Amino acid sequence: LAAAGYRLALSPSKAVSRTQGATDVDVACAMFEVAGAFSPSPCADVIALVAGDADFLPALRAVLQRPELRRAYVIAGAGAVSRRYRDAIAAEERAALLSLDGLLGQMAPGVVDLRAGRRPRRSDGVADVEGVMDALEKAATATAATAN
Repeated sequence: LAAAGYRLALSPSKAVSRTQGATDVDVACAMFEVAGAFSPSPCADVIALVAGDADFLPALRAVLQRPELRRAYVIAGAGAVSRRYRDAIAAEERAALLSLDGLLGQMAPGVVDLRAGRRPRRSDGVADVEGVMDALEKAATATAATAN
């Protein structure tokens, strides 16, 4: 995405920040920064928040107050968004909820979905690194075959 001209504002993983609350604050601050809360103008006219957590609703509503922001997309898995959050997003004129599952289904050949439920696991429940590497290698091979 960055190579295509998009500015990515990523939050640190929970392993780095050590707490969920700190990660939420990082994400909200990134939203405010992109929407121009700390500068005279926003960095973007569209924001995509990849999180189904209703805790972001106040931040979403705050950034939508900027008239320069044309649209905000909340992208989340089908089961990750509560009815209350879904209804609140629908009530915002310039916000929309997009299905992460639907977006992943439309991705180019070679994209590997390694979200938690689809990530290969060993019998003890730990992520199977070899299985992940096999999936990535198969995707790379398929992509190379498609390109030729």
